[in-house]
Amino acid sequence: MQDARGAAREELNAAVVQTISEAQSDLGIQAGSPEAFSADRLQPGAKIRVRGFSKPVIFRRLDGSSVEIEAGPLRMKVALDEITGVEGTAPAAKSSLPATKLQSVTVTSQRGKAARPTKST
Repeated sequence: MQDARGAAREELNAAVVQTISEAQSDLGIQAGSPEAFSADRLQPGAKIRVRGFSKPVIFRRLDGSSVEIEAGPLRMKVALDEITGVEGTAPAAKSSLPATKLQSVTVTSQRGKAARPTKST
């Protein structure tokens, strides 16, 4: 009797997993391994997807088997295997030279006491 229950439970679990897998493709969710991202794509400032977060978060740094992320004003460490994908790479680094802004300067002068001409007699 126990063997029959165990076998039935395994069949049920397999059917549930199959149904969930098919439903995910209907919802537009890609079936893939949790390691679908490449660790070499992780650059500080990149937007990544992390399990448990509905929106992408910003990757800050890799620390062994964990990563530091920024979600709004919060910074936290999560396990490397919690990353589900990389949305975008970090923005291109800006030039180290500051951009020259065009500015106009208007100078007006007024005569002061010392600049007044004197009457000669």
